[in-house]
Amino acid sequence: MKLIKAILPAFFLFAFYSPAETLIITSSRLAYVDIEKVYENLIMVDNARAALENLIEERRAEVEELQNNIDELRAAIEFPDEKEIVPEDETEEPRDLLESGEDPEEMIAEKEKELGNLRETSVLEIQQKNQSLRSSIMSEIYDTIEQLAAREGYTAVLDGNIVFCTGDAVTDITAEVIEILNEKGRKNN
Repeated sequence: MKLIKAILPAFFLFAFYSPAETLIITSSRLAYVDIEKVYENLIMVDNARAALENLIEERRAEVEELQNNIDELRAAIEFPDEKEIVPEDETEEPRDLLESGEDPEEMIAEKEKELGNLRETSVLEIQQKNQSLRSSIMSEIYDTIEQLAAREGYTAVLDGNIVFCTGDAVTDITAEVIEILNEKGRKNN
């Protein structure tokens, strides 16, 4: 029985760490990439941010225009004797709206509801656009890493934030991934 207890651990040691597996492990090529660094250094990320900022500015202008319209309606109600409340280039003056026979308070409430809906849909649209752009870029990053790993013969590519060993055993491909993706970004511009 003592002999079995002594042989059993040795058996498991050789069963799980055979020379064939050791050969596979030592002949593997490992690489790592810092995904965050790649993401922050891409031309396509800068382009996506610019597109998102343009969308935000467009929606902000729409919200501001509607808010100004509401403010002008309020001013027309509060100061009915004032001649000009809005600039001459406005097509539909608040006074014209008030003279249409509709209840001014209902008109303002309707416009405020429209403003709330516009704000809500704008926020959702911006969030969706941001998520779509981010997903597209991350997909491009992962595809590039996969293609580079296949081309260079890497067995595995690890996230650079969790790699604990460096040196000759593991190669940092972050700069190469950035270079490939930025070259694609320049070609698409």
